[in-house]
Amino acid sequence: MYNKLKKIYDETRLDVFSMAITHLLDIGFRQAEKITDDDIAKMEGNGLMTQDFVQDLVRLSREIAQSCENPVNLSQFCQAEKVFDIKFYKGR
Repeated sequence: MYNKLKKIYDETRLDVFSMAITHLLDIGFRQAEKITDDDIAKMEGNGLMTQDFVQDLVRLSREIAQSCENPVNLSQFCQAEKVFDIKFYKGR
């Protein structure tokens, strides 16, 4: 499990990876796993991000969620790789 997540992490810029993790935390781990390609194709950009970037970010979030058994594994990975201080999100 960690090997696939490490590969995704290594192939992605840190800021984009952390944005994808933030998106996962925002919408929920299990919800991210259920997002379909059709759902992603319907997503639009906004004033800050282009449509392509939004769609790529959601695809990355889904891939990360599908690469982990549960959110605890993701938290442990982020702490080990020092992606960001995940403690910030506790209690939300």
